[in-house]
Amino acid sequence: MAIALTAALMLTAGCVSDTDDPAASLEAEEAREYSERHGFPYYENDPYQEPYHPCIEIPDDALIATGVDPETAFADTSEVPSPGWRICSWDGTGYALSVYTMVRTLDELYTHPMYHQFRDVTINGREGVEFHVIRDPEACTIAFPAAMGMTFVRTSLVLANRMPPGSTFCALAAQHAADLDPHLPQL
Repeated sequence: MAIALTAALMLTAGCVSDTDDPAASLEAEEAREYSERHGFPYYENDPYQEPYHPCIEIPDDALIATGVDPETAFADTSEVPSPGWRICSWDGTGYALSVYTMVRTLDELYTHPMYHQFRDVTINGREGVEFHVIRDPEACTIAFPAAMGMTFVRTSLVLANRMPPGSTFCALAAQHAADLDPHLPQL
């Protein structure tokens, strides 16, 4: 989890919101109301102004159907604010599932030195990219373009030798991405 949050913070370094734009002001107000309604902190200088958080918008029945425990939800705002990102993680059997939404784009992902082993994927007809974090070999992430930037679906090891038999991190990430796709931000 620490590696994932570090990656998120590194990717968002240098983000600034444009508050002179009337549309941005309206988006900021919607984001503020959304945050207050759901008990998440709102940050004035946060470039992420989308009224969406995976901990709120992905329903419990979808999480149970995909094989993770909704009661284990851990929101990024619980400990460390992540400007430009919204992150939620849940426990599976020996691994964690995380869904990130952010203002960054796929082009920025490809040029970031922390990510490698890119592979194009199509899940439920939606084109994306599978990749790995250099310092986290026991994880796999699938990214999709979305209206606000990108959505990540990531699986990572929690307990060695406890993952479902025959599973790989990338196969689990693909399965969860397919299962949760109706609840993820779209283009």
